[in-house]
Amino acid sequence: MILDIFKYSNDNEEDVTNKKFCDEDNCLEFRHMNISKTEFQNCKCLNSKLTNAFLSDVIFKNCDFSNTDFSDSSFTDVSFIDCKFVGCKFLNNSFRRVKIENSNFAYSNYDSSNFKKVEFISTKLDYFVLSLCKLDKVKFEESSLISATLVGTNLSGIDFRTSNVEGIIVKLEDLRGMIVNEWQALDLAKLLELDIR
Repeated sequence: MILDIFKYSNDNEEDVTNKKFCDEDNCLEFRHMNISKTEFQNCKCLNSKLTNAFLSDVIFKNCDFSNTDFSDSSFTDVSFIDCKFVGCKFLNNSFRRVKIENSNFAYSNYDSSNFKKVEFISTKLDYFVLSLCKLDKVKFEESSLISATLVGTNLSGIDFRTSNVEGIIVKLEDLRGMIVNEWQALDLAKLLELDIR
């Protein structure tokens, strides 16, 4: 069903609106999709390519889109709940009013993307790349960012106190104004090559 809807939309250059998809297991490749007011439940769509897409007012619940390329896309008013998006490409994307909760986005790449009013809640972001990004009102709550790469992204005003940032890769200038707890500060002090005794 999901494949048929995407094919129809792609062939007829129409938008996907007011749809609900579930229980699918497909590999897709589409460009220039407009998806709005749509809910994806229990969908599995691995190793796909869904680039240059515009998603608005979309909900993903219990979905697995691992290793999918979403590059050059826009996500507005989108929620990801209990999802798996491991190893996905979100290059040069725009995220506005997005909530990612209780999900696994480890090894995903968000290089050169813009984030405004985005929440990562209880989400696994280990080894993910958030480089050369612009962050505005972004929240990380009880999430794991172990060995994440945050190079070239201004982290000023971003609160990481309830998240695990062990081993993150950043440039010193990106740390200025980053909000951390005392234990995180000790871990980040290693970047200064301090000898703490």
